[in-house]
Amino acid sequence: MEEHEVKVILLGSSSVGKTCVINRYTKDEFTQSTMATVSAGFQLKEVRIGQYSVKMQLWDTAGQERFASLSKMFYRGCHACIFVFDLSEPRTLQALYKWRTEFIDIGTYDKDLIPPMFLVGNKKDLKKSTKVTPTDVENWINNEEIGYFMVSAYKCIGINEMFEAICEKALHFKMKLANKKEIPTLLAEKEDDDNPTKENKDSSCCS
Repeated sequence: MEEHEVKVILLGSSSVGKTCVINRYTKDEFTQSTMATVSAGFQLKEVRIGQYSVKMQLWDTAGQERFASLSKMFYRGCHACIFVFDLSEPRTLQALYKWRTEFIDIGTYDKDLIPPMFLVGNKKDLKKSTKVTPTDVENWINNEEIGYFMVSAYKCIGINEMFEAICEKALHFKMKLANKKEIPTLLAEKEDDDNPTKENKDSSCCS
């Protein structure tokens, strides 16, 4: 099995749940109170995508302004970027405008080779407290190719599906940089598994 390693960075304000989201995915645990992240650190998660074994580095960065300058040194060499906000705190979404600009500028990415970016609203379990509207999200995305997920680290809602999708996009981007052929999508593979007659049906076509 061919092995790869991708770097995925999480950006956003303090207390939006970046560390909790990572811990839920890598350790399947949730801690109500966590220490504020200083600078940055990462955890590894191995993911299988088709015939590829992918080690995904999940970089957790500091959200507090006083530590921001330390986190910026980790913006380069990423294969995907996740912008995290708190669904119950609209200001945390507004703060991401700055994070997005800084990620592209400081990361010194070429215009045509910007890593795939994703917007993630955490704390989906707090439905009655949700204050960020779909219009707010649409305005932030602004017709760019940015994936959007709503998750809950506390209830483990949408966490695994989100990271698997992002890992696949990150691997696609890494292969694009290396001018390698694209890999089959997880969705296509799932359809093949669910439909055993598909192989015979499509046997005359190239895959």
